[in-house]
Parts: sequence; C-alpha cells; structure tokens
Amino acid sequence: MSEAPRVYVVVLNFNGAAHLAACLTSLLETEYANYRIVVVDNNSLDGSWQVADQHGDRMTLIRNRSNLGWSGGNNVGIRHCLDAGARYIVLANNDIKVHRAWIREAVAAAEAAPQVGVVGFDVHEAPDATAAEAAFEAACRAWRPAPAVPVANVGGMAMFVRATLFRELGLIDESFWAYGDENDFLRRATLAGYTAAMVNVPIWHFGGGSFGRSSLRAALLQTENNIQLLLKYSSAWGVMRAGVRHIWRRWLPRRRPRPATAVEQRLRGQSFLVNAALLPIAIMRVAVKLPRIIRSRRAAYRTTSAVRLRRSRGL
Repeated sequence: MSEAPRVYVVVLNFNGAAHLAACLTSLLETEYANYRIVVVDNNSLDGSWQVADQHGDRMTLIRNRSNLGWSGGNNVGIRHCLDAGARYIVLANNDIKVHRAWIREAVAAAEAAPQVGVVGFDVHEAPDATAAEAAFEAACRAWRPAPAVPVANVGGMAMFVRATLFRELGLIDESFWAYGDENDFLRRATLAGYTAAMVNVPIWHFGGGSFGRSSLRAALLQTENNIQLLLKYSSAWGVMRAGVRHIWRRWLPRRRPRPATAVEQRLRGQSFLVNAALLPIAIMRVAVKLPRIIRSRRAAYRTTSAVRLRRSRGL
C-alpha cells in the first residue's frame, strides 16, 4: 500500500496568544497519517511562539526576525515545505479550529481531480464569534462526507494548495503584505488552467486576527489591496465598474446591510467620513507601487500562459 501524500500545514502567527494553543490542539487531532505542522512566527512580542514548543514532535517552529505580513510569513513556511518534499501545503491562520477529517477530505478531492489546484472548506465565521463557533461545533456533529464542489473563491484562513502550483506559478505576491494575497494567488492558478473546489468539512475562523486590534489599518490595507488586485488583472472598464460598486456597497447609508464576513467588517467598520478619507489615501499608496504592479501584471500573464500551454500539451 502506497504512503499517503505528504501534507504540510503552515500556521502563521503574530501575537496570537489568545488563539494559538487552541488552534494547534485542534490541528493535532487531525485524522491523517502523513502530515506535519510548521508554525511561522512573525516576530511576536507576546511570547505566543513558545506555545509551538509544547505541542509534540509533529511541530516545526520557524521564527522570523521581523513581521513579514501574511504573504511574506507564509512564503517562509512554503519554502520550507517545498524543500521538505510536500505534495500539498495548507495555509492556515492561527485562529481556526478544524474537523478531524479536513485534510483527508481535501487530499481525496485533489487526488481525484488533477485539475483542482486549490481546495477550501466550509468556513464558519461571523461578527459574533461565539455564535460562529457554536455553529461550527453543530456542523462537526452533523457532518457526513459529500463530493467536492467547484467554487470561485477560497479563503486564506484555510487554503489547501497543490504544491506544484507554488513551483509553477511562484509564491504569494508579497506586495500585498496582508489581505487580497490569497485572491491574487487563486487568480493566477485559474489563469494557468487550475480550478478551485470546496469540501464540506467544517472550519471555524475567529476572524480579525492581529489586525482586529487595528481596524483602521486593516481597512486601509483591504482597500489598497483591492485596488491593486483590480489593476493587476482587470481592464480599465472593469476597474471603473468595480470602483462604483465599491462606493455603492461601502458608503451609502441606505446600502449598509450588516457585514457578515471579515472582509466586509474591515471595509465597512469605519464611519462615513473615515471611509471617505481612506479611499484617496489608498489610491495614493497604490500609485507609488504602480510601476511594480504593471511589471507584476505582465509577469503573471506570461507565467500563467506558459503553464497553461505546458498543461495543455501534457508536459
């Protein structure tokens, strides 16, 4: 009998004392034979990285000398996993809990369909974290296996990736730093001919993470990176249309339903005046990066076209 595919779970941590121990305890209950956990600490100041040393020999700790953000921190972990021969790599936030079958079901979905490059899960998150966790626990009790289904987006809090994609497409784009980085990677995967799928295994995500204590910065980063993402992949018409939709959803008082996701909370959590001020600041920050964004756009289309061509020829 052949060995189960090797899976590495990269847990990015920055000042995660409130969640990391519970997260690692949950991950270590995973029912899968061939997996390891790599905790990448982004220079935490609260000693939370020490938790990783208390969770057994399935754990590897990497400590960065500075906070490299979501993209840079994960890239450190991804490089380690690729060097170790990972077949699949999971990018996981430090504030999640998982059903024990999560890796097993994701591996099964990917092994059954070589075109599937990214797999997501049934994520439970809400402004009321207690209610979301209760819904997650109920979903775990009621869970039964079901076929994977195609999806357009996969959240970066628990993103299962075929390691081949990182080798073919490159790592996470570090110009995003935090927010939008997973969307950028998934867009490149799609352009290269891969698809995304979701398995019905429950995941709980507290949401907010380290930036939950800095909502203004989080809102600015989310706005800035949404613009960057548009410029990297959309036409001029697409940028204009998305800009109008963004203002319509975010600012107009009568168009403000209760935000249900972490992204909506970041974008709509400020007052009308603060929101109005954030957009020009974000635009100016993006303008400074525009030459790099243009180069990145060209490189992304060039790389993904080459990968798609090789895949179409079966190479």
